[in-house]
Amino acid sequence: QSYDVTIDLKLEGTNMESSSNTLDLKNPYFRYTGAVAQLPSGLNNTSPSESYWTTLDAQGARQAVNMVNGMSVNGLGEVSMDATGAVNPSNLLAL
Repeated sequence: QSYDVTIDLKLEGTNMESSSNTLDLKNPYFRYTGAVAQLPSGLNNTSPSESYWTTLDAQGARQAVNMVNGMSVNGLGEVSMDATGAVNPSNLLAL
């Protein structure tokens, strides 16, 4: 069974056919929207989740988020922390 549709474009008042197009409606890549067809699975250069998180990161940078994981940031996505108390000299061994 065929689901081919042929579209012929003709100039009014002439017998001249200017364009003809045949579409196979059973073709899985046929789209009514005119948008570019999505690639089959397995042909992605990046994973869909990586693209999603990259988009969210870019949106966050544009919106100048003030909190990251509950820590306040300066609006540029940078966290300023004081690390002076993070090293305890009494726990270090001399070599």
